[in-house]
Amino acid sequence: MPTFQIALTIKVQSLARSPQEVAKRVAAALTEAKFKAVSVAETVKKPPQPTTRAERLDAAMSLVSDARGQIEDLKSELEDWHGNLPENLQSSAKADDLQSAIDSLESIITDLDSAENNDVSFPSMM
Repeated sequence: MPTFQIALTIKVQSLARSPQEVAKRVAAALTEAKFKAVSVAETVKKPPQPTTRAERLDAAMSLVSDARGQIEDLKSELEDWHGNLPENLQSSAKADDLQSAIDSLESIITDLDSAENNDVSFPSMM
């Protein structure tokens, strides 16, 4: 029987309070999907949390980068929609609304670029 090792990162809020509870829920979901869960409880652990200010900033900047990518995807979808409007709608209110949304998303992307290119030096504790 083939064996697969799968690494999942699951963000939980208040629904799961411990790695053991997460393991139980993952095992239950796999069982419901007709997969036999082997040693799920042994492999669930909390990822290390950033502790220094620089690490916390790096984690936040990673979220900014992820958000930027999602916003670029949205902008691309709207550009495709705008570009594929039938000729009779190219000068319509819908086309104007699409262009306005595209422009707004572009502005957000520019702001996020500015945030990503900011360099912060934290003072030492000494």
